[in-house]
Amino acid sequence: MAQVSSGGAISILVNASRVPGWGFGPILYTIGAIHSRWIAKNTAFPRRTIFFCGLQAALLSFPLCTIVFAVNDVYDYQSDIRNPRKQNQSLEGGVLLPDHHHLVLSAARIFTAIIFLWSFSALVILPPTLSTSCRLQGPLITALLLLFSWQYSSPPFRFKEVPIFDSFSNGMIVWLCWALGYVAGGSALFGDSANKNATKGWFLAFCTTGIHALGAASDIEADIVAEQRTIATVLGERNAAAFSAACFVIASKTVEPMSFVGIYSFVGVIVSLVPIIDPAWTHQTFRAIVYLSILGALGWIVERGSSVVRGRNKA
Repeated sequence: MAQVSSGGAISILVNASRVPGWGFGPILYTIGAIHSRWIAKNTAFPRRTIFFCGLQAALLSFPLCTIVFAVNDVYDYQSDIRNPRKQNQSLEGGVLLPDHHHLVLSAARIFTAIIFLWSFSALVILPPTLSTSCRLQGPLITALLLLFSWQYSSPPFRFKEVPIFDSFSNGMIVWLCWALGYVAGGSALFGDSANKNATKGWFLAFCTTGIHALGAASDIEADIVAEQRTIATVLGERNAAAFSAACFVIASKTVEPMSFVGIYSFVGVIVSLVPIIDPAWTHQTFRAIVYLSILGALGWIVERGSSVVRGRNKA
């Protein structure tokens, strides 16, 4: 195995971890924290709480992306060298040379340990009056997040090669990142003490599942060449698009129909139906749903910010 300088090692890890994806985890964590309302209920935070939550959110960026994306490149090497999309470095990454596999796996294991151990800091920052089940939510969710992140692409399960579950596992990773933010302040996620906001993360999970399925339909030709089993290569483009539409329908049932996110989910259903009528539009519809999701997220942030401003003006 060729020796790599420290600067070269960092460059390899940064490229393999997909820099554009670094923001997803912290954003989902923040959305979960907003949904739980524990930030709104506490106007003054101890410095240790700010430090804990800030670092936990940061660990969901580069470190988690190394586990999700870079490890994927290790175990996908044989298919990546046959995959037309991976011949040039892009948002989907490139071909990770075998000489770099040990580096990536070692870094991913170190990050796994750091992320998991840091989750136990919640036992220090959360009020001792909280129940044990509430105080242990963070470590349990973190363990599940790390399990899904590793097993999406690595043996023995390789969820990405289990049609339908390949899309569901993406949704679960998103939900778990959201859930970490939701429970960071001690809010109960399940049980009698959980409030109605505890179900809001499922909207994100089902939308992500649908987007992944539509993306698989868009990539069907390249995945067939790479001999990858996905929901689209096994069930076909039309069925993958139909599954995407069904996921958006389910997501819509978790929110108010006329809310901003309710309208987004309705549009998601319509967009997902287009490839069923004409598969030639699959690429365009996938790009449309991605752009729509970005605009939807920005719209939600604006809507939330406006409501906060209105609340302060009334106070």
